[in-house]
Amino acid sequence: MSKLSEHKRSILLTALIIVVFLTVLASCTFTLDKSDANVPVQESGKGLYITRLNNGLTITVKEVPNLPLVTIQFWTKVGSRNENDQNRGIAHIFEHIWFKGTPTQPVGSFDKRVAASGGYANAMTGQDFTAFYVMIPSENFEEVLALMADLFRNQLFDEKEIAKEKEVILEEQNIVLNDPMMLTDHKFAQLLFKKHPYRHPILGYKDTIKGNMPDAIREFYKTWYVPNNMNLIVVGDVSKERVVKAAQKLLGDIKPKELPETNIPEEPEQKQMRYKVETKKGIENTYAAIGFRICNFRSPDWYAMRVLVQILDGSENSRIQRELVQEKHVVSSSQTFFVPLLDYGAIETLIVVQPKKENEAAQAVLDEFNRFKEEYVSDEELDSAKKQLQAGYALQQEEIAMQGVDIGRWWTAGNFEKQPQYIEDIFKVTKEDIMKAAKKYLTQPTIFMLKPEE
Repeated sequence: MSKLSEHKRSILLTALIIVVFLTVLASCTFTLDKSDANVPVQESGKGLYITRLNNGLTITVKEVPNLPLVTIQFWTKVGSRNENDQNRGIAHIFEHIWFKGTPTQPVGSFDKRVAASGGYANAMTGQDFTAFYVMIPSENFEEVLALMADLFRNQLFDEKEIAKEKEVILEEQNIVLNDPMMLTDHKFAQLLFKKHPYRHPILGYKDTIKGNMPDAIREFYKTWYVPNNMNLIVVGDVSKERVVKAAQKLLGDIKPKELPETNIPEEPEQKQMRYKVETKKGIENTYAAIGFRICNFRSPDWYAMRVLVQILDGSENSRIQRELVQEKHVVSSSQTFFVPLLDYGAIETLIVVQPKKENEAAQAVLDEFNRFKEEYVSDEELDSAKKQLQAGYALQQEEIAMQGVDIGRWWTAGNFEKQPQYIEDIFKVTKEDIMKAAKKYLTQPTIFMLKPEE
């Protein structure tokens, strides 16, 4: 199976999207304390502790005392979904300038301080969220949280720094346009969604990036970056009492603000196959994206769809890899993305094929999708897929930062209460569930092909 670089993964859309989602905390329990956070923290046993400050800021803590490390993550429910046609990419612009300083933190000082402690800082933007996070030694928790709180409260919006980051983003766009696989993915999303903002790239467009002035970026920030739209997620060697006390001191006096209504257009029903072909100079193979619009993250159907994708193309022994890549050689390489989001979801299979073989390959992939509607998966496939998902989850949970990302994704989707039993619910999926979901969602495919220019 072809593997993309981490940089390309951070841009890839379907990875429309960010390909960091859906590993989940299967074994934890959590307590939601809806009382004010200036009262003593109640013991909630092992797992997550969740509370809210008076201003609406959600605080989520998972104590992991086995290593002297902690991740601090600020999650905001705003992403490319919340942009309009004039400011496409503005959420991602702010991701770039978050660490660019305040009146008391010169540009670059935050990164240097985190690095000096042996840690690192990063950020990411998705369709439904923006997140900023650090990984540091737990002894530096209060100090770094204070610096992050300052970044949250006192952004400079320096015009020179914004201009620099715009150039970085424009270069990221060039990477997408020049990489045939990422370009195929980008074009597929625009074909899959006709009205919903999920059709637009997180990176925006050249004209909207150039046109987003500091005043517009500042207004976007003031609209969405309010405590009642944010979650402070802390995972690691730190107590919930310590986190809540520090958060109350540093963030408790920020006033909440009413969020604007989001008038997201409803995507029309897809009643027939969508198919489009473009050509590109300088490429030797054909790149094709084949997929379907499916259920959102809150739908109970997504568990069955997740297992379906694992059987389809989730391992070296999956159907596409075994039959189309290794045995029949109609596909040179393949990678399938499962993307459940707030409003809709998507399944996308990206393939690389030799010229003149693209129609045969696309039909072969469609045949594999159709098999799920026509015949039950085998007991062996079902059991293997579930165990692979469980093993993959366990591996990713070895990283404290990824535990925080899991928490943030479920919180963003508004499906928080389902998180603790993720693996349990995966193991409940039956072959009947998979066929039912396949018949419901795998109806009219969307296909985009990028061929060599002759």
